[in-house]
Amino acid sequence: MPLEIDGSIHAVAQRKRKNGQLPNAIVFHTGEGTASGDISVLTTTTGASSHYYVRRSGKILQFVDDLRRASHAGPTHYLNEKDWNEFSIGIETEHRDGQSWPQAQLDAIAALMKHLIQKHGIIRERIAAHRWVRKPSSPEHQDPTNFPDPRLRGFITRFYPEAGRGTLMRVNTNDASVRSTASTSIPTSIKLNKGDVIEIEREVVGDPVHGNTRWMKRVKGQGFIHSSLLDDVAIDMG
Repeated sequence: MPLEIDGSIHAVAQRKRKNGQLPNAIVFHTGEGTASGDISVLTTTTGASSHYYVRRSGKILQFVDDLRRASHAGPTHYLNEKDWNEFSIGIETEHRDGQSWPQAQLDAIAALMKHLIQKHGIIRERIAAHRWVRKPSSPEHQDPTNFPDPRLRGFITRFYPEAGRGTLMRVNTNDASVRSTASTSIPTSIKLNKGDVIEIEREVVGDPVHGNTRWMKRVKGQGFIHSSLLDDVAIDMG
């Protein structure tokens, strides 16, 4: 059955993405207001917008086309990238801190995310809570609220078939080097920072670092990182 999306309201704050950038990530938010207030903020001349808004009833609204840029994330830095607005899809939700999550709403969010994952080929590590990507972090931006990290990562993990799941691991230090092969003699490809969570395809043997030859291969050809730079991530599949 096709996903039902109401596209009758259009956001003012939108534009073309830079250099024809295609969306490759999702940022999950909570509106922290009333539905009418959230929708007004996200569609009028406030300067803020999002691609989608999911009501507590499960109704899905779309304000900005996936291929266009919405202004939902503010200042960001995560997975070695800034300005997540430029390549992500923002999903706002009708929710305030302290509220429950109705099953109809959770089902709609899941259906929407599965649709976007399939449509745009988004890998698991690139579905992020706003609080993970917001830099600098602030008490005002802890969304999605009432969705602790382990539960949210379990929720996201269910969108991927067993064969397509890697292992999620958290970077434990700043300036962690990712290399094109499991070798310290290879120049650094990118630097990750403490708190970034990446998806690991498998463990490999590489150059020893302080006697440790365990390296981790990232999914989708994203390089290799030494195991000493990573910690396990808690995932609640309950």
